[in-house]
Amino acid sequence: MIARFLTAVPVVFFLAGTAGALQAGAQTSKEVIRRVAEEIWNQGDLDLTDELFVPGFVNHDPNPGGVADLDGYKEWIARWRDAFPDFRVEVHDLVAEGDRVAARLTATGTHRGDFLGVPATGIRVTMKIINLYRLDGGRIAEVYRSYDLLGLGQQLGYFEPLPEEVFPFSFARRTDPGDFLWGDPSDVTGSLGVPESNKALCVREIEEGWNRGDAATALEIVDSTFVFHSIYPEVTDFESYRQWIEGLIDPEEPTQITITDLIAEGDRVVDLSVADLGQEKEMGIRISRFADGKMVEMWRNLNALPILIGFGLFPTFPELAGR
Repeated sequence: MIARFLTAVPVVFFLAGTAGALQAGAQTSKEVIRRVAEEIWNQGDLDLTDELFVPGFVNHDPNPGGVADLDGYKEWIARWRDAFPDFRVEVHDLVAEGDRVAARLTATGTHRGDFLGVPATGIRVTMKIINLYRLDGGRIAEVYRSYDLLGLGQQLGYFEPLPEEVFPFSFARRTDPGDFLWGDPSDVTGSLGVPESNKALCVREIEEGWNRGDAATALEIVDSTFVFHSIYPEVTDFESYRQWIEGLIDPEEPTQITITDLIAEGDRVVDLSVADLGQEKEMGIRISRFADGKMVEMWRNLNALPILIGFGLFPTFPELAGR
């Protein structure tokens, strides 16, 4: 958009005005997402959904119990708030570009009522969330959700830890409360870079690294100070991330990952991706932060529960067992 303005009308104040309008639009979109978190989820104002969401709203939620439309979404919020009366969402990060906004969140609450057939336990839980929203005319038209429902079930004691010989990945054995938090952010700073260039680095990491089975290329853009926030408790820094990447990327049978959406603002890039795992597909959302041309931090959330249920490793929630 800016390139077209530069070609047609090379006037500095006009360009500045356009950039200002884009920034103002991004801030307005972010405010909509903040209102959803604070006024709808935290305060329970379900009537506000009619103001902030379009009537044809589409909710993409691969987790068990997820709903697809606005009426279902209202009911879903009410059910969460009934089961967790002190339910609260905290907004950590918002990234906006065009009509899309990504939000990194943490939800907390105490299990005081039945949730998907699991009776009240009195346990206080924490859940990591990354959502990617599409807005239309200042209202939310669509959202892709990635939230750790597996972690919620683990904290409630409904999902028992899987032995390593049954399932090698450590997130199936999380028991410590700290395993369900985002963790301390990196304090490394530097040049933010150009959003389009940062996007290209993320695409290269997936296309040339993961999809071609080249771990070295996937690690090229990662700084030695790298901090990783994910569902893997032991993968936190560059060295553990390097070992994890080299263990997962197989040059003989590389994982095929498709980026279905990609946005960037400032030093952050958000990608919505789907990994082909054979009989199952895994959807995840990542937020990568760059400094001086290197990836210095990543927040990664996966909808891992549907995969584990699909492979028969975990049961679905009791209420959904007959569906």
